[in-house]
Amino acid sequence: MVKLFTKHPQSIGETYSQHAVYALKTAGILLWSGCALIIHALLPWLFKETASNNIDTLYTQLTRRKSKTQSTISTIETQ
Repeated sequence: MVKLFTKHPQSIGETYSQHAVYALKTAGILLWSGCALIIHALLPWLFKETASNNIDTLYTQLTRRKSKTQSTISTIETQ
């Protein structure tokens, strides 16, 4: 049963807690972006760039994270 919680995080070089914190932070950013977009749809002068800036930031973070994960996995496989 524990393996269900740890298999994926371990596969990307993280603990369960590290993975949970990252996923929750990402979810929070996405939820906030969605709320900002709803408000922007009704009041277009508000939150003009909030969602696009958040998406750009997440893209950068995810790209770095994926690169780091792939290098970690490559290192583990060559050992």
